[in-house]
Amino acid sequence: MSHARTQIRDAVVAVLNGTLLPVKSQRVTPLRQSELPVLTVSINRDVRVESSYEEVLRKCYITVSIYAQSDVADDAIDDIAANIETLMFGTYSVENGLYLSDLLHNLELEATEIRQNQEGQTDISIARLTFAGDYVINRSNPHDVLGYYLDKQ
Repeated sequence: MSHARTQIRDAVVAVLNGTLLPVKSQRVTPLRQSELPVLTVSINRDVRVESSYEEVLRKCYITVSIYAQSDVADDAIDDIAANIETLMFGTYSVENGLYLSDLLHNLELEATEIRQNQEGQTDISIARLTFAGDYVINRSNPHDVLGYYLDKQ
């Protein structure tokens, strides 16, 4: 089984497939103009919030980036962002009855940043939506995502 962050990132990618745009997990190669628009998903930060003998409550910061040609209107980028928010906060099954809310709790949109950038020969618009959510792992097994923090019950 994969690390909890990988499970969460994969679940977000699965949920965002509902946007009908290509979704990539952690972009490592430059994007080509023919690939735009595209979404990327990354977890850039992960911090311990609280822990007990058996569990660790962590907060992760998920960045969903929209890359589009700069001639795409701001309204279109806002529409894509609204669709992302709807999917992230929805009750869409990731796979086989597993929901994003089974992995992440207290999910919130922390910030949205929109800017223009030149990447290679292409002027692009980049919108970054940063979500924060809590998850719980078994201290001795970081692959084991628990549905709740046992000491809080």
